[in-house]
Amino acid sequence: MCHRSIQERVLALRRRVLGDDHPDTLISIHNTGRLLRDLGRLEEAESLGAEAVRGATARFPASHPFRLAALYQHGRSLAAVKRYADAEAELLAAQEGFSNTLGIDHRRTKGTIEALIDLYDAWHEAEPDKGYDAKAAEWRTKLPQPAEHQTPAGQ
Repeated sequence: MCHRSIQERVLALRRRVLGDDHPDTLISIHNTGRLLRDLGRLEEAESLGAEAVRGATARFPASHPFRLAALYQHGRSLAAVKRYADAEAELLAAQEGFSNTLGIDHRRTKGTIEALIDLYDAWHEAEPDKGYDAKAAEWRTKLPQPAEHQTPAGQ
């Protein structure tokens, strides 16, 4: 049995047994949306991502890791369906939250910065001369450099 059908069956079971707003169901909604995006089922992924964000927003505080992860994943799905402005809002919120709670060097913060770069690159391709290439370049400067590329303090 492929992962997709397993994930979708788990989601259906959790919805039936736990209800749509239970944290475990929200995790399944989120995970299924991410998987569907990876499989190219973009409209379904975006819809589930929106549902995960609504549920996480209703259930968790703004800085909760799951709420931030839901924003990040949904932002990526929105970018994939070329809803760039909506994707930007969600990815910026996720990046700010991850940066504030986990720090700039955390993998989730870095991943969100990389998603913003990808977003602005795609947006620039779709709408040249709107300055999105400059936004991508600006975010590239915010990516933490690997330790071997950093100079010691005072040099």
